[in-house]
Amino acid sequence: MVNYLKKNYIYIFIFFIFLFMAYWSTITPLWTDDWRSIVNGVGLNFSQIINTQIIAYNNWSGRVFGEGISRLLVTLPRPIFGILNSLVFILLSILMLRLSKNKLQSTKESFISYFFIIISLFLLTPTFGQVFLWTSGSGNYLWTLTANLVFVWLFINIDKVKIINKTILYILMIPLAIVSGWSNENTGGGVILLLIGMYLLNYFYKRNFTINIKKCLLIVIYIFSYLALILAPGNEKRAKVLDKDFINKNFINRIEIRIPQINVFISQYLIWIILVFIALACLNIFIFKNKEIVMYSLVWFISSFAMIYAMALSPELTDNQDRVFFNGFVFLIIATISLIPKNIDSPIIKSIMAFSIISLSIITLISLSTGFIDSKQTNNSISRRYQYIKNEIQKNGKNKTVKVDPLDYPGYTKYSVTFGNTWDLQKYSNKGVYTYPNSEYEQMFGANKIILK
Repeated sequence: MVNYLKKNYIYIFIFFIFLFMAYWSTITPLWTDDWRSIVNGVGLNFSQIINTQIIAYNNWSGRVFGEGISRLLVTLPRPIFGILNSLVFILLSILMLRLSKNKLQSTKESFISYFFIIISLFLLTPTFGQVFLWTSGSGNYLWTLTANLVFVWLFINIDKVKIINKTILYILMIPLAIVSGWSNENTGGGVILLLIGMYLLNYFYKRNFTINIKKCLLIVIYIFSYLALILAPGNEKRAKVLDKDFINKNFINRIEIRIPQINVFISQYLIWIILVFIALACLNIFIFKNKEIVMYSLVWFISSFAMIYAMALSPELTDNQDRVFFNGFVFLIIATISLIPKNIDSPIIKSIMAFSIISLSIITLISLSTGFIDSKQTNNSISRRYQYIKNEIQKNGKNKTVKVDPLDYPGYTKYSVTFGNTWDLQKYSNKGVYTYPNSEYEQMFGANKIILK
């Protein structure tokens, strides 16, 4: 038994993380944008989802695949969603480990790197509930970012993959390039910059700048998919609805508005990670003399900030939308984890690692236990509201107005699905006039009118 644990402890750790996230995802109810995919209590079918996304592309958002994945996830039974969502969470964490130049194996070095990745995701993710638990959020951010990291990993390591014929793998990567490039506005530019940086890095250290036509074709496909996303007709229409004044400003004025907002986010959520990155980079340069890994991590670092500051031109950056920085946050974590020394035999390094692991474990357990309880209480409050609406419709019929109390527990931490996402019902709703989110509730439950008391 002891030998089994020694050989497989990283996989056992991953399994318990999977069970925890599967349960947490399962008990998280539908919220805000999720309502759009339910009509009279029934989820949209595949054909309806496709038609909806075509309409949205021309009138609201270019995120055909991100929104499409979200709508599909909404229609699944919650236990199935929980299992799939947790699997993607685990896949994301493993890809972060592999892309940070670590192997997935039960060694001290690999486990320490994976441990810090998990700690980063649970403790430091700015809007945990919105990107990992909220169905629409996970589809638009967790799932699409994971697709991008799969694409990046295959692109970098395709010559090392031996389980499948290379030609078949390149063919399979074509739809992956389309989905990845067409996923998220600020992700695509960062990924393109990353791939170019990897090419240049390969030339700088190996003096080998061979042109791989198949890889070039994948990049072209990715770029065209990205252009299809950002040039969607619906994007401009949405921008005019959300912030018409902003899109009428010139470039300088937009930058003057957005840069301070982005800087506030960095100072609140990323500054400590940046300091750790700098410290580890100095350690690798001056102590371990490993400049190549510093250059590798620097490419991820630059791509991360390209994603973050790309939001300087966005008309949709508001105080409750820190989730748009999630992809840049993950790239920054990969950059930092890449710099963790592989040789930790030094007594000083061992002491620093031990202190970091123990202290971060305690802080994470405190934060996560509080957040989980807060999230669960929020979920219960939402579920009670949904059950009340169902009971009222069953008792009085669909033509009667259903009057609902405010949520008795709205959520107070970033782990709650409502945190920064609390669009509650309004007191008045005119039938036939779109009133958000009342109209979404009415569509979902098939009721004539649902309003806040």
